[in-house]
Amino acid sequence: MEILRESPWYNQMIQEGLQQGLQQGLQEGLQQGLQQGRLAAIKKSIVRLLDLNPQSLPEQLDNLSIEQLEELQDQIFDFTSVTDLENWLQQQAREKS
Repeated sequence: MEILRESPWYNQMIQEGLQQGLQQGLQEGLQQGLQQGRLAAIKKSIVRLLDLNPQSLPEQLDNLSIEQLEELQDQIFDFTSVTDLENWLQQQAREKS
């Protein structure tokens, strides 16, 4: 095992593995940051459009995927009440299961 650790090939493989892991971690962190930013913007829009208290927003919003958030972003301007939002969220839950 000691000889293997001193091998340039082994060291290169370790470096490549570490670099790949770092890149994957950065990508996942970026994706999560984008999702959280989009969710915050959508929540703010919903609160203003429907004249809601931010604490009254449905908790299901926090569990939406990026794709669902993009769709919601397009749909919220058609909502006239919280009921419209709740119906949309129920539809998403049905489609997901």
